[in-house]
Amino acid sequence: MNNPGVSVGGYHFDPEDGKWLEFEILGRELRKLEDLYAKFQEVCAELSDDPEVTRAMIGYLGQNLGSTLEAVNHKKGDAAFP
Repeated sequence: MNNPGVSVGGYHFDPEDGKWLEFEILGRELRKLEDLYAKFQEVCAELSDDPEVTRAMIGYLGQNLGSTLEAVNHKKGDAAFP
Protein backbone atom coordinates (compact mmCIF):
# COMPACT_ATOMS: atom_id res chain seq x y z
CA MET A 1 0.00 0.00 0.00
CA ASN A 2 1.45 3.34 -1.06
CA ASN A 3 1.12 6.17 1.47
CA PRO A 4 1.38 9.51 -0.37
CA GLY A 5 2.08 11.57 2.77
CA VAL A 6 0.25 14.56 4.20
CA SER A 7 -0.44 18.00 2.74
CA VAL A 8 -1.05 21.10 4.83
CA GLY A 9 -2.04 23.99 2.63
CA GLY A 10 0.58 24.15 -0.10
CA TYR A 11 3.18 22.28 1.94
CA HIS A 12 3.61 18.52 1.45
CA PHE A 13 5.14 16.10 3.98
CA ASP A 14 6.52 12.74 2.93
CA PRO A 15 4.94 9.72 4.69
CA GLU A 16 7.51 9.57 7.52
CA ASP A 17 7.30 13.29 8.28
CA GLY A 18 3.52 13.21 7.85
CA LYS A 19 3.25 10.53 10.53
CA TRP A 20 5.46 12.62 12.82
CA LEU A 21 3.22 15.65 12.24
CA GLU A 22 0.10 13.62 13.00
CA PHE A 23 1.58 12.50 16.33
CA GLU A 24 2.64 16.05 17.18
CA ILE A 25 -0.91 17.28 16.60
CA LEU A 26 -2.37 14.37 18.56
CA GLY A 27 0.04 15.01 21.44
CA ARG A 28 -0.93 18.67 21.51
CA GLU A 29 -4.63 17.82 21.61
CA LEU A 30 -4.04 15.30 24.38
CA ARG A 31 -2.22 17.94 26.46
CA LYS A 32 -5.30 20.13 26.07
CA LEU A 33 -7.36 17.18 27.27
CA GLU A 34 -5.08 16.87 30.31
CA ASP A 35 -5.84 20.48 31.21
CA LEU A 36 -9.55 19.88 30.78
CA TYR A 37 -9.30 16.75 32.93
CA ALA A 38 -7.60 18.73 35.72
CA LYS A 39 -10.45 21.26 35.68
CA PHE A 40 -12.95 18.40 35.65
CA GLN A 41 -11.30 16.95 38.77
CA GLU A 42 -11.64 20.27 40.58
CA VAL A 43 -15.30 20.72 39.65
CA CYS A 44 -16.21 17.13 40.57
CA ALA A 45 -14.52 17.47 43.93
CA GLU A 46 -16.56 20.61 44.65
CA LEU A 47 -19.94 19.35 43.41
CA SER A 48 -20.09 15.68 44.30
CA ASP A 49 -22.22 14.39 47.15
CA ASP A 50 -20.45 11.01 47.10
CA PRO A 51 -16.66 11.35 47.35
CA GLU A 52 -16.08 7.61 46.73
CA VAL A 53 -17.91 7.69 43.39
CA THR A 54 -16.06 10.86 42.43
CA ARG A 55 -12.71 9.34 43.38
CA ALA A 56 -13.45 6.16 41.39
CA MET A 57 -14.62 8.09 38.32
CA ILE A 58 -11.64 10.45 38.37
CA GLY A 59 -9.27 7.53 38.89
CA TYR A 60 -10.74 5.62 35.96
CA LEU A 61 -10.59 8.61 33.62
CA GLY A 62 -7.07 9.47 34.79
CA GLN A 63 -5.84 5.95 34.17
CA ASN A 64 -7.30 5.91 30.66
CA LEU A 65 -5.91 9.34 29.84
CA GLY A 66 -2.50 8.32 31.18
CA SER A 67 -2.49 5.12 29.11
CA THR A 68 -3.45 7.04 25.99
CA LEU A 69 -0.75 9.67 26.53
CA GLU A 70 1.83 6.96 27.15
CA ALA A 71 0.86 5.14 23.94
CA VAL A 72 0.99 8.33 21.86
CA ASN A 73 4.34 9.36 23.32
CA HIS A 74 5.70 5.88 22.63
CA LYS A 75 4.46 5.97 19.02
CA LYS A 76 5.76 9.53 18.67
CA GLY A 77 9.18 8.29 19.77
CA ASP A 78 9.03 5.58 17.11
CA ALA A 79 8.29 8.22 14.45
CA ALA A 80 10.93 10.69 15.67
CA PHE A 81 13.53 12.15 13.37
CA PRO A 82 16.90 10.38 13.32
